[in-house]
Amino acid sequence: MNAFYKINKYLKGYYFRLILNLILNAFTALFSIFSFLMLMPFLQLIFKTDAIQDFRYPIYENYTSIQQYCSDLLTFMFAEMMQLNGKMIALGFICLVTLGIFFLKNLSRYMALFVLAPVKTGLASKIRERLFEKITRMDSRNLNTHQKGDLVTNLTHDIQEIEYGILFFLEVVLREPITIMITFLVMLFISVKLTLFVLIILPLSGYLIGKVGKQLKKTSLKAQQVQGNIATSIDEMINNNQVIKSNNIETEIIAKFKKINGWYYKLNTQMLMRRDLSSPLSEFLGMTVVLIVLFLGGSMILKQQSHIQAELFITYIVIFSQIIQPAKVFSNAFYFIQKGMASLERIEMILNQDNILEDTEISDELNEFKKQISFDKVNFAYQQKYVLEQISFDIKKGEKVALVGVSGSGKTTITKLLMRFYDVNLGQILIDNQNIKTIDLTSLRNKIAWVPQQNFLFNDSIAYNITLSENYNKNKLQEAIRLANLEKFIIYQPQGIETKIGDGGMKISGGEQQRIAIARAIYKDAPIVILDEATAHLDSQNESIIQNSIQELMKDKTVIVIAHRLATVQSCDKIIVLENGKITEQGTHQELLKNQDVYYNLVQMQQIL
Repeated sequence: MNAFYKINKYLKGYYFRLILNLILNAFTALFSIFSFLMLMPFLQLIFKTDAIQDFRYPIYENYTSIQQYCSDLLTFMFAEMMQLNGKMIALGFICLVTLGIFFLKNLSRYMALFVLAPVKTGLASKIRERLFEKITRMDSRNLNTHQKGDLVTNLTHDIQEIEYGILFFLEVVLREPITIMITFLVMLFISVKLTLFVLIILPLSGYLIGKVGKQLKKTSLKAQQVQGNIATSIDEMINNNQVIKSNNIETEIIAKFKKINGWYYKLNTQMLMRRDLSSPLSEFLGMTVVLIVLFLGGSMILKQQSHIQAELFITYIVIFSQIIQPAKVFSNAFYFIQKGMASLERIEMILNQDNILEDTEISDELNEFKKQISFDKVNFAYQQKYVLEQISFDIKKGEKVALVGVSGSGKTTITKLLMRFYDVNLGQILIDNQNIKTIDLTSLRNKIAWVPQQNFLFNDSIAYNITLSENYNKNKLQEAIRLANLEKFIIYQPQGIETKIGDGGMKISGGEQQRIAIARAIYKDAPIVILDEATAHLDSQNESIIQNSIQELMKDKTVIVIAHRLATVQSCDKIIVLENGKITEQGTHQELLKNQDVYYNLVQMQQIL
């Protein structure tokens, strides 16, 4: 029931198919029972060959048992057929009717699976899409609390566990309970005493199976967490492969992976052992109950303490034995759902996580940037320690402002706060005297073109990496390619602008990656431009070539530059010097040199070249 409650939110739009599946499963169960009830005339043909020919039409008032009346009525109908057509014709008729019932049973069974197939695939697809959208829209602070490997595992392995676990359980729970219920009703009709005994003893079997299942869920949750660590280790090994080799730590990395993999091996082995116990355990317990019923019912018939005739009792046992398979499947599904529920819980922890950064109830569009950007006494901490304190400065529209300082002084953090990857702890950031927290996020980020220090490229075409769209303006793209000096590079590519550049741009050089990032900012044509070490990956020759492109990008724009290149910094209208998360001085290049303070020392120590 808990599983149904949790997945019910994903089942909207599929209720009609679920109801239709239930109806078809009911027909499947009924046809199955009818096919076994046809055993009675077959057994009567064998056990009552002589007596059956003298059988007369049964009168209902003469019977105290409805079961016996129905049995004798069927016997009479069979006797009439045998007398009119002979034994072989009667036997052939029984076989044909039974075959027809089996055909209808399997047809309804297939149709039940047919109408359920879109539910199973659609449910997994819906959860996968919701999770991907959630992770994509998750703010940076929340995203940084998750390991990349865990998120990859959530989107792959956990979704598979839901498909094989919860959705298999959904299929089973819509079918097997109906089969069991209809079977029990027929069993009650044949013998109330024997069926009541079965109802007493079967819950004990279910309790024993359930005890093992609870342990499986706990082990499964631990195993999935360790699998996330494995995915993280693999990702780090691939991304940092050259660092690993250059420092000769292959042995240590392999040993670390073996330790995690060994832990996963132990947990997975325990999980498989418990899961594999389900089938033999359920079958053994089911057969135990069958044999007990066979012994009790046989004793009652031998002692003539029951109204059930031998052929009816054999039919009862055969019908009851059919409960074993549904019970076995149901117990297997119970084990699978423990793994599936563990995966769903991991996924829902992410789906139910609130974003720290969200649009307010009343968010205004930033239609046009008109005046200035203002940082007003901004304080920010990633965890406990503040990395920015009392940051205040203004950037007028059209100004070029440089942020300088040693690594870790807070330069990049300032730009990320402006783009609202994070929110300030104290103070405020204003655009045209409006707090950016009250500006629609999409609208805000549309006004900013960002060239980050680390290039973020997709395993897609050059065109897509510049335009970030499948539908782009070709003329605008060609202009961005020209200004970023990418024309010669693209000429030599096998598919031109449609050439795939590999995972993270691994098929092209660092300088080409940087120029694509600059072309992306040119194509976006936003009024505010952030350049975070935009020429960091370029050699002297490439840098001199691309400086004109950067000048084109900055033309008529409001620009925030993070750079160590003196040529870039000294041409800015204002330079803001940061030290330990605080502004120590600000002014033009010449003004700051005259002060002979932090900026002057940075130039003298060649930290600004």
